Amino acid sequence: MFGPSKMLGFGTNLAISTVGLGILGVACSVIFVPLLSEIIEGVQEKENIGESAELNDKAAGLFNTAYAIGCIIAPILGGYLDRVEGFRTTCDIMACSSFAFGVFYFFFRVLPGFFMKPKPKQPSMVESPEKI
Repeated sequence: MFGPSKMLGFGTNLAISTVGLGILGVACSVIFVPLLSEIIEGVQEKENIGESAELNDKAAGLFNTAYAIGCIIAPILGGYLDRVEGFRTTCDIMACSSFAFGVFYFFFRVLPGFFMKPKPKQPSMVESPEKI
């Protein structure tokens, strides 16, 4: 819904693009806000370690690096596809690749999580300040 689509029959309708941008804004807030804490919790569960400042720093560095690489690659890839295939086909390619990644993520990350037993959490390795 973000742009015109040959597959779905969306033309260059401003109302549809506006709704798509609204959905994109809501989706970004739902995705990016809890993402860093999810990365940290995932590493803690998988490696069976407690919370540490070093883990938080590495997770933040990894998250910011991946986000920056995406911000660099996406416009280059989109511009190339626009030049080669046209804007409408580029929108379809991006939509299909996003959908395929979502299905892949669901079947290989979310669904197996329902069948795994949760590991016991380790106590925090960060020393808490003493109460006076």
